Amino acid sequence: MNVELTKVRIKDGKSERVDDWFEYINETREDVALTFAGDRVFVESMFRVSEEESEFIYWYTLAADVEDETVTDENNVDRIHLDFWNECIDKRYRPRNYNANVSLYSHAIYKYLQKDNK
Repeated sequence: MNVELTKVRIKDGKSERVDDWFEYINETREDVALTFAGDRVFVESMFRVSEEESEFIYWYTLAADVEDETVTDENNVDRIHLDFWNECIDKRYRPRNYNANVSLYSHAIYKYLQKDNK
């Protein structure tokens, strides 16, 4: 299992656009979740945080251990995500990736994840 937390900075003046994007994700969560299978993603969570006069998104992902096999399926959800990313994420700030030192799951979740990962 790959458990990762990524931190990206939001461009100044894009706070309302981030609100819109989060609203879109919440309203279309079933369509968004359909994109998970190709990427072998089980869970994604996004947290918005204000730090040192800037806004950041912390992006938590639980996925199968695969080497960068991101599916580039051209669908509306992915296109909207990439448009948002290009418009709102500050590329001058290098994303920070944090890997979990310990990940704990209930036995039922662990068993399911192991079964799906084969």
